[in-house]
Amino acid sequence: MYSLGERQAKEGFERGRSRPSRPRARREASPTTAPNTNSNPNLRCGSGGPRAKHLTTQIGGSSASLPARMGYFTVTCEWVTRLGVVLACLLTSIETRAETPKETPTEPAPNAGTQAEAQGEAQKAPSKQPPHAPAATTSATPAEPTPTKPAEDASPAKATGGTQPQATEEPEQESGLRVRKHTLSNGLRVVMSPDQTVPTVAIAMYYDVGSRNEKPGRSGFAHLFEHMMFQGSANVAKGEHFQLIMNRGGSVNGTTSVDRTNYYETLPSQELALGLWLEADRARSLAITQENFENQRQTVMEERRQSYDNRPYAKSMLRINELAYGDYFPYAHSTIGKMEDLRQAPLSAVQAFFNTYYAPNNAVLSIAGDFVVEEAIALVEKYFGGLASRQTPRFEAGRVNPPQAERFETMQDPLAELPAFHIAYHIPPDRSSDHYPLELMAIILGDGDSSRLYQELVKQRQVLQEIHVSTDGRRGPDLFSVWAIVASGQSAQEARSAFYRNVEHIAKKGVTVRELEKAKNRVRSAFVFGLETNLARAQRLAEFEMYWGDAKLLNSEAERYLKVTNEDIMRVAGQYFAASNRTVLDVVPAPKSLPSTQPTSIRDGYGGNHGEASEIAQREVAR
Repeated sequence: MYSLGERQAKEGFERGRSRPSRPRARREASPTTAPNTNSNPNLRCGSGGPRAKHLTTQIGGSSASLPARMGYFTVTCEWVTRLGVVLACLLTSIETRAETPKETPTEPAPNAGTQAEAQGEAQKAPSKQPPHAPAATTSATPAEPTPTKPAEDASPAKATGGTQPQATEEPEQESGLRVRKHTLSNGLRVVMSPDQTVPTVAIAMYYDVGSRNEKPGRSGFAHLFEHMMFQGSANVAKGEHFQLIMNRGGSVNGTTSVDRTNYYETLPSQELALGLWLEADRARSLAITQENFENQRQTVMEERRQSYDNRPYAKSMLRINELAYGDYFPYAHSTIGKMEDLRQAPLSAVQAFFNTYYAPNNAVLSIAGDFVVEEAIALVEKYFGGLASRQTPRFEAGRVNPPQAERFETMQDPLAELPAFHIAYHIPPDRSSDHYPLELMAIILGDGDSSRLYQELVKQRQVLQEIHVSTDGRRGPDLFSVWAIVASGQSAQEARSAFYRNVEHIAKKGVTVRELEKAKNRVRSAFVFGLETNLARAQRLAEFEMYWGDAKLLNSEAERYLKVTNEDIMRVAGQYFAASNRTVLDVVPAPKSLPSTQPTSIRDGYGGNHGEASEIAQREVAR
């Protein structure tokens, strides 16, 4: 339903927020490079949402907002890139057939296994050249051999000089994904989903660290480090990671969210070894230098200026979280971080961050596409097996202090042309039992042109220009969010009152049979189409393995939505939408003389934590 561009608009624009399979867009930081041609397909119906989800399925018209157009552009780029990868693979195959004379198959030489064993021993140390790169003529060490399917005697076990790797596999279910799992001795969890439909392979490396792991005074570190991971390593020069992938018709990127950081590549299937080698090399020997650090610090600071300081409504995307979460720092502060924290960050703190969180026992490696499982395991053992595990602090989620009354604030935005507003309600974490009916309720209320509130407030009464309702999909305490832009000359309060009436009506009368059926149909389609690419499957499987402890849960995820009843929706509508559980942020166009976003009135149920956006505004006014 939602593209990566829409999702980027979501968290922000907030360093972003589509998840595949499970229908809901997740809050996510925008990628390190732009545009991301094979973007994160994490699509989830009714979530990830409203924040700047000027994002509905029907983007692309002349009236679409900037984030929507970004989404349309990203979707177009994604399909163009997929076509490019397939064409590259076909051309490679044609060239290979033209150059290679046909030979009669022969039995492998008797000493093939012995030669493979010796070669495996020689290659235990990491190579200084990537797979497929030609060896320098003066080098005493031979280059990595071109990865090919081994002959019968040169099995993956022999090629690595060890015992045959074993992977667990769940019996295939009807319409289910094939999922294989393997764990290295250093704690790295490997999830694999082989599928020979398209001759490409996707690699997704997930580290269990996001902005929720940051400490006060060190905000923005998770995202800053995402940038650092592309600055070179012991055997890969600065920028060469991109070059090696893209020269082979692939795509590569990374993103940061509140809950994790990920890096991913899509390549022709014969280049699997290259992608794994690149990921392992930077995990082992990232180039953390003062020059690289300073360069990326300035890049991130400029990104903040572009993504927030110079975009209408962007700072409100940060402010609503500050208001709703209050003193709960893991989710109250932004993924992009504060400018002053970025300026003051020392190199030693960045090195410590890498040593703490970028360990194999704190990561999940996911591979999906055209590959042989046993060969993939052998390559993973070869490149990642030598990484040392490290002590990683366990994240303590803590509790959100419940508000005592509705929190309300009005914020002025000098870049906004029309009024807008956010509404946020505290709800349980993602994948908790009540989360599923809440997601379906969000779809029914404000997800798409046929939703209740779009039809009433945009099409019929023309009170709003757009409205989006969703859950945010966090691992920890979550929010049910509403984002709307008010039509010229109309009242935000009138639109909010209509939302409150609809929620009350659902709590008493429920939803119609047709509405519930339509919402479930959207879940089904999002689940199927959200997993159609290798990259989407790799990312979703890695996410489920990291977040919930078992990638195989993805196969049964859609059923949890389909089991939701009208009574479930009535129950959650009556349970979570009290005024005392509500945060409201009004955004109004500021007089052109005001230099920055400024809160003009505050009614704070937490007792005065006005957060980053307010601090910025107060400093500007003081000037």
